[in-house]
Amino acid sequence: MRSFRKFPLHRRGKWINQADLRGQLTPYLGTVYQITPNISWYASYASIFTPAVGKQSYGGGGLAPQEGNQVETGFKAEYFHGRLNLSSALFRMESINQPVQDPYHSQFYVTTGPIRRQGWEAQVDGQILPGLDVSIGYTYLDTKVSNAKVNDFGGVFSPHHMFKSWVHYNVQDGFLKGLNVGAGIDANSNLRGSYATTIQGGYMTLDAMAGYRFNRHLRLQLNATNLTNRYYYERASGQWQFNFPAAPRSFMATLRANY
Repeated sequence: MRSFRKFPLHRRGKWINQADLRGQLTPYLGTVYQITPNISWYASYASIFTPAVGKQSYGGGGLAPQEGNQVETGFKAEYFHGRLNLSSALFRMESINQPVQDPYHSQFYVTTGPIRRQGWEAQVDGQILPGLDVSIGYTYLDTKVSNAKVNDFGGVFSPHHMFKSWVHYNVQDGFLKGLNVGAGIDANSNLRGSYATTIQGGYMTLDAMAGYRFNRHLRLQLNATNLTNRYYYERASGQWQFNFPAAPRSFMATLRANY
């Protein structure tokens, strides 16, 4: 039988203040340049400062505040009087002292060393036909974490690849006018947890909806989530705790009346 090492849950030592803060400047800068009547370029810089209020280390002290900065630049385009919108962006965030669960003492926290998150994203939204709306988005995220206290923090709960799409159609005329249907896909690559052995494999889910507006006062809608009944963890953390299974296939009907 495999044995597990037990760790005490009580705090060790007295509470120690890690920071005495009276005020903190967190600057933000941004600029937008309109290249053509349809295309704009933007860039922004923001500082990060988040106190770890209420979080405690196993040694008895509070945690230092999370600090860092974030830069982003990209393009946005609009065509056909707003019926088609395109965007693409590059981003990079650097921070230190992000609080994460202590892998050896589940009720306490440790702070990470420097974290560097960078990547790019693209989004397309538009009405390609009367009543037919489409949304497609993709994000690539690369995360690097340095921490001498533990061997591996994985991607700090962040997959590399994320893809989302949604198609919605609203019947414009005829005897089915008032009917609208939609379907969407949500796909993610592998998700690393707090240990090298804690991995949620890549997965894809399918959602759908159908609704009917009887008149301007009454509307019925049916939503279906995770139609393929895919079993996965929406968060993978440690070996023994903080792993949250996602909801299985589910349906919900909603009747709304406004007077």
